[in-house]
Amino acid sequence: MKLVKFQIGVKPSSYGYSFPLDMLRYDGLHPRRSEDANRIDDAGARRSDEVISLEGYHDKNWKPEVERWKSFGWDVVSVEKAA
Repeated sequence: MKLVKFQIGVKPSSYGYSFPLDMLRYDGLHPRRSEDANRIDDAGARRSDEVISLEGYHDKNWKPEVERWKSFGWDVVSVEKAA
């Protein structure tokens, strides 16, 4: 099975939600850049609508668990297959 690199963007739906770290494991993702890791650390501590970029390798039909992200107060704002 060939794995495809996916990149997704998430941001808090409103102020005060800490980043749901377990979603990294659940969706098999990691921060795309060190800046994104820093945004994860800062999430919930300040008002921000900055998008956090995450990436992971999955089969070509993979989709993030959008409803589960929402249950933690976060929105999936983009999903792309990386070239």
